[in-house]
Amino acid sequence: IGVREVMEDTSVVVHYLRSLFGLPLCEGDPDDLFIGLFDGHAGREAAEFAQHHLHYYLVHNPRYEVDPTVALTEAFVKTDQQFLANTAESGSEAGTTATVVILRGSTLFVANAGDARAV
Repeated sequence: IGVREVMEDTSVVVHYLRSLFGLPLCEGDPDDLFIGLFDGHAGREAAEFAQHHLHYYLVHNPRYEVDPTVALTEAFVKTDQQFLANTAESGSEAGTTATVVILRGSTLFVANAGDARAV
């Protein structure tokens, strides 16, 4: 609550996640929808990194097709590790919370990091 001098939040919506990255779809199967909301802290760098990379790491996880829950957890960890590696020299103190949902057919997968939640 209150006025902020800088907006550090960002989001991403990918309507056809599996198709975008060339993953096969069985006939009649709907493609996955990915939505991510990132609440940046102490700068936009972490939120923007997650916005551009989290879904990439998710889809390239070998467990994504069979166990999206595990793949989500591992994608969150990889995103964090890569951001820290990329910013180690700059000394960035930026961070982000995240709320992510994947809609696969009639199943909704939800994950979060930090104090962000989906209700």
